[in-house]
Amino acid sequence: MKMSSRSIRLNQEFAAKLGAIHCAALSIVGASVGVALTAKAFKAAYTPCLVQSVCRDELADCLDPAHGAWSTLLGLPVSLWMTSLFFVTAVLSFRIFRGRKSRGIAQRALSLVTLSSLLLIMALLAQSFVSTGAPCQLCAALGITAMLLVAGARLVEWYSRRTLGRLRLREHLAEILDMGFVLAVVFIVVSGVQSMTFHALRNFFSPQYGCVEVAPPWPQTQIKAGSPEPRVILSLFLDISCERSSREFQKLGATVLEDKFPVPVQLWVYHTPRHACDPTAFSAGYAKENEEALTHDACLAARAVECMEQVRPGTGFALLSGLFALREEGDTGERTFTVDRVVRRAEDLHLFADTTEPGALGSCIQNDPNVRERITSHQLFAAGEEYRVPTLAIHRAVNGAPDTGHGARWVQADTPISAVFRSVMELLNDDPQG
Repeated sequence: MKMSSRSIRLNQEFAAKLGAIHCAALSIVGASVGVALTAKAFKAAYTPCLVQSVCRDELADCLDPAHGAWSTLLGLPVSLWMTSLFFVTAVLSFRIFRGRKSRGIAQRALSLVTLSSLLLIMALLAQSFVSTGAPCQLCAALGITAMLLVAGARLVEWYSRRTLGRLRLREHLAEILDMGFVLAVVFIVVSGVQSMTFHALRNFFSPQYGCVEVAPPWPQTQIKAGSPEPRVILSLFLDISCERSSREFQKLGATVLEDKFPVPVQLWVYHTPRHACDPTAFSAGYAKENEEALTHDACLAARAVECMEQVRPGTGFALLSGLFALREEGDTGERTFTVDRVVRRAEDLHLFADTTEPGALGSCIQNDPNVRERITSHQLFAAGEEYRVPTLAIHRAVNGAPDTGHGARWVQADTPISAVFRSVMELLNDDPQG
């Protein structure tokens, strides 16, 4: 028993609508994969530290095509334009599903757009394979989607021709122009939204985002006190002319020397006088410049401590304490820190072992370029605003040196010693080996 022509048309129309649904679903899948690939291209361009390798590495989600010669068009990733094409195919699928009036035009347009998308994706896949020796996974997924979409579009076109017959384009010029305008608007709007989002997000990311921070080398210092086998190192940045530095040094120095910390620690002293000890090293000026430090000649005091340790190792820490006391003695009618006053203070503290050492100390203070260079390296290292005077940095100790690769706990002046104890223990508790 033969089916009526009406039944055949109904079946063919149902099949065409089913094909339109198939194409719409694949368009959504394609657009989603395109957005994912655009996100990878964004990471490669603006957050390079998040890109670990290229497509041949199984841990990389197909990022290498973002760097190829065919990867961009008008300054935007090709995947962005492909996503817009998939939106266009979704609109065409909806027009085919909605009714017979424009189906013939829509099915031809769908075939053309899907074929263009497939060719574009094949080019990206070829580039990926040539550059990495392996196909790009997301590009391959996009290619499979496009091939299924082309098949669906051809199926819709076949059923539409069976139902509507051949389309005479000249007789439907107005409809063609109307549909072309709609599709152009969809393509431009979707591309514009993606482009604006792509470029606007650059303002929220730094090229350093995700990078492993490489800390500058921790400067060397000779002035140390405490346990010979420390688990924690306390780095104190101070100015001998500063009253707050004096309080901080006395508090920490006494606690370290009396071994009151809950774990073995060492106190390392870094000189950060509030005036440039070598002005040529600060071409833009020294931000921490302070009249009080210049008046007291804090740089000379810092050189004296370094030289004392150099002349007789193990005595620099004691002279530092003595110079803080000298500063607190008040106005004596002369500059607080001079070579003569520093040498006399060292003699009062019985830091010299023989009669030649006072002269050696004075000569070092005035003439040794290495001491000046070492103090300047401390000032340059701590030139940032986060290094106030004084500032304490707490590091785990590795082989007797600060473990700068795992960060530090920072403590500002006038922090109670109990809070310093707590910071030390928190730092160790964060360490699996602590």
